[in-house]
Amino acid sequence: MELESWHKAAITSGVIIALIAVALTTPWWHWEIENKSSNKTIVEFTFTGVTTKSVGNTSDKNRDTSTSWDSLTKTSPQIIPLKNVFMIDYTIVVISLMMGIVSLVAIVFSGIKGYGLGWIYMFCIFAIAILIIAPLYMFFAAPMAEKQAMSSPDVEGDSPAKSFIGSTEVEGGKISWYPGIGWILAIVAVVVLAIMVFTIVNEMSFETREIVSFDSKKAIAAVFISIMILAPVVNIGLNAPLAEKNAGEAQQTTKVYVVTWSETQGKNYSMDGEDDDRASYTVSPNSTCVVGTVTFTLTWTDDWEYLEKNKDKLHLKVTGPTGEGSEHEDTTGSITLSIKVADKPPTTNVNATSTDDARSIAISKYQSTKGMGTWFGDVTVTPEGVADNGNDWQIEAKYTYYYISAVTLKT
Repeated sequence: MELESWHKAAITSGVIIALIAVALTTPWWHWEIENKSSNKTIVEFTFTGVTTKSVGNTSDKNRDTSTSWDSLTKTSPQIIPLKNVFMIDYTIVVISLMMGIVSLVAIVFSGIKGYGLGWIYMFCIFAIAILIIAPLYMFFAAPMAEKQAMSSPDVEGDSPAKSFIGSTEVEGGKISWYPGIGWILAIVAVVVLAIMVFTIVNEMSFETREIVSFDSKKAIAAVFISIMILAPVVNIGLNAPLAEKNAGEAQQTTKVYVVTWSETQGKNYSMDGEDDDRASYTVSPNSTCVVGTVTFTLTWTDDWEYLEKNKDKLHLKVTGPTGEGSEHEDTTGSITLSIKVADKPPTTNVNATSTDDARSIAISKYQSTKGMGTWFGDVTVTPEGVADNGNDWQIEAKYTYYYISAVTLKT
């Protein structure tokens, strides 16, 4: 049996509600950082926060992190403009979801009671005007907010601070940024809603003998009203963070701050193996830090010592994600390889308007992604002895990194 038009409209409205609901919980912006070893770090921006995932040759997924916007802005206040963009867009999408639910109830009620549908038609036009603002606002506002978050107002080359979609080659790899599934679903919801408005609603009007012609003046009025309602919200999102930043700079004079870096230990890693095998170790400090030294230690006990001279020979080769590496072989039962990635940044005097500004300037000067990613330790066993088939071993890995431990006003 063919469905009645209001049934089709109700089903379509349900699909739109589902699309918007999924869009609320999925990423709206993706950053993909790929190094020369084809290891990727994917950064997903959602309405609740930022998720970082490791993809590629690494088998360790435990270092994937998800951080709320509130936590991020406490440690990195420079990203407050980007947080504001997502919070405003979240409000717009929630309004769209509420309007979708109201539309569904209205369509079902009008279909059952046989009421007129002209007001629902205009309501849907209003909903389209609001829903389309969400992805468009994100498309233009997110790069602007990212540019505000950077310490330097001038951005050289292509970057997320210049466009919502793009890619660029950087030292040691490539960075790409593009819309997330949530942003795409919002566009799809707009298209589906438009189809429902201009086809199914008109069919319902024809079947119920109620002619609802397209009144361009009313449609324009609906769009105008929606823009007038949301214009203050959008204006705040675009200008308030920058206004706050300019106001703060106007109230403060430039001062000299002393930025001090300290060294600390990252997460340790260990693996037991036998014969020829590979260990993988992810070095992933905070993106504002600098990797110092990565150390691999291979230990073993020869399990076949028929003659003193018949000692197993083990070979360790360490390879970093951005071209670092070292190798050595020995029969003593222990090999340690330490690879120096970067020196400790010096204590620096920075001219800035605040401690946060000084911190951002120092980070932009010394921070590097070199050494960040997956490291590999390849073990090769050469057994010695008539009946010796191999050897068990253990590999341990650790790394150090440098972070800003103090920002003080120079006296």
